[in-house]
Amino acid sequence: MSFHNDVILCCAAPAPAAPATRGANISWLRKVRAGDNQRQSPACTCFTLANWLEIMDGISISDDEAVAVWRTGIEMCGLNKESGLAVPWAFAAAQERKWFNDSATIFRATDLARTMATQPVIAVYEITKGWYNPDPKTGCLDHSPEANAERDGYHCVLATSLLYDLGGTPIPDAPWTSLEQSWGFGHGYQGQVSMNAKMHTRQCKELWEIRR
Repeated sequence: MSFHNDVILCCAAPAPAAPATRGANISWLRKVRAGDNQRQSPACTCFTLANWLEIMDGISISDDEAVAVWRTGIEMCGLNKESGLAVPWAFAAAQERKWFNDSATIFRATDLARTMATQPVIAVYEITKGWYNPDPKTGCLDHSPEANAERDGYHCVLATSLLYDLGGTPIPDAPWTSLEQSWGFGHGYQGQVSMNAKMHTRQCKELWEIRR
């Protein structure tokens, strides 16, 4: 891996990374480098790809470089500067800037747990107001019916763990999914949030995995 002005110049496939596991629990949290902040840019898919690489390759990608990939994507697709990028478009832009080799592919995942056993999972949610003020001590999103009554657009994040129990004691509404956000270190618990299985099922619209 080499960089010039925060741009990845080459990205050879590294030795396979592996999650921490205990029983059915799966976690990539020890490899997360939280705190990315997309600010006012609609670049969440590019930040999520950066987060994926940071975990899988053990590198750091700057916020400016993630935004630069988004700019590349909107130019490639002929979109205006207010547009977000669908996951495949963001991936194509990331390949254009040499984040991934030309042989790498991205495709829809169908099983969150099975995919997370080999890599963190790119996830697109139809979010609600329940996303905006998570518990700062735990990162738990607001699961109340009032906070989740109305949809408020789409958002891409990286699913980094599935938790079924704590110390062998089952957790209600498991599995709980941890998500690495791109709304700054102060959002949720150090830039990370979590949701139960019911909320995930209602709001998750797409899951993606990468093959290199």
